[in-house]
Amino acid sequence: MPKGPNGEKRPADTTAAAMMVGKIATGEVEEKSTADRGSQGGKARARKLDAASRKDIAKKGATARWKERRLEMNTTECQKLVANYAEKRKNGLLDVKFFLLNTDEALKEELCAEVNRLDDALDRGDYVELIFHDKHPVA
Repeated sequence: MPKGPNGEKRPADTTAAAMMVGKIATGEVEEKSTADRGSQGGKARARKLDAASRKDIAKKGATARWKERRLEMNTTECQKLVANYAEKRKNGLLDVKFFLLNTDEALKEELCAEVNRLDDALDRGDYVELIFHDKHPVA
């Protein structure tokens, strides 16, 4: 038997289906909805699972959601960054350090993209030089 938009059973015969729609529209028949019962299955499953299993399932879901985004950025931004800094090393750059506030949430590809944006801004001259007038010479 076919189902309606909310999972309710509908007649397969077109004439009977048309009559059912007419009766629902006029209020002769009250439509029974199963929409509120749909979320019960997930809640029941969560109650049966231990914390470690729920965590594993959540990790798998997050990995699947982020996989495509990581692949898109990985081949472009990080390769661009590596090539850019290889060229800078040839020109005398010795060391570059980056500090992250939260390493748990930092993705390698996002970090590469951000460093590339900063380098592009420096190349365009979109920065303000900060002068501290430090009285202590750097050794």
